[in-house]
Amino acid sequence: MEMGIDIGAIELVVNSNVPPSIASYRQRVGRAGRRDQPIAVGLTICKERPLDRRAFDDPARYLDSLLRPPRVRLDTPAIARRHANAFLLSAFLKSRADDALHARIGQFFGFEMPPEATAPWLDFLHWCDATEARLADHGKALAAVLSGTPVRPDRSLFESARDELTRIAEERQAEWLALTAAGGGRGRR
Repeated sequence: MEMGIDIGAIELVVNSNVPPSIASYRQRVGRAGRRDQPIAVGLTICKERPLDRRAFDDPARYLDSLLRPPRVRLDTPAIARRHANAFLLSAFLKSRADDALHARIGQFFGFEMPPEATAPWLDFLHWCDATEARLADHGKALAAVLSGTPVRPDRSLFESARDELTRIAEERQAEWLALTAAGGGRGRR
């Protein structure tokens, strides 16, 4: 239920306990009443737990508690590499003249393509192989993305992005094969 997925006209949200933060509470109860419903209800069941008890004893204090601003640890190399990977994939997709930027995941991994066509994810691997050219084209922007992190824009980023996408592609391939085998072979390439 994350990332802005529209789950329809919800009029009632029931929490089986008091969420640990006011941000979580607001996010959960805020799902009700999004489609111009005349009424929306949020119900929270309090149990015999310390947080639940405090919220039950003084609901105004809980509801008026301050939101803590989110923090992102830029000094975490894994987070910085994920941002670099996203940047590189975005740069690759923007460089293509075809409609890969708007492709569905199955199309990107080649599950819905003729056998003679090359899947866009394989083209990304080749794109990453031209590291020096990519660094010349995108090094400055990549350095800006990685500013304040311990990760530097160098050849290892392209190798890391390549390895990560290969791992993801192999996982999707295994899922696709399992799904098509379970469906009697429908949907195969």
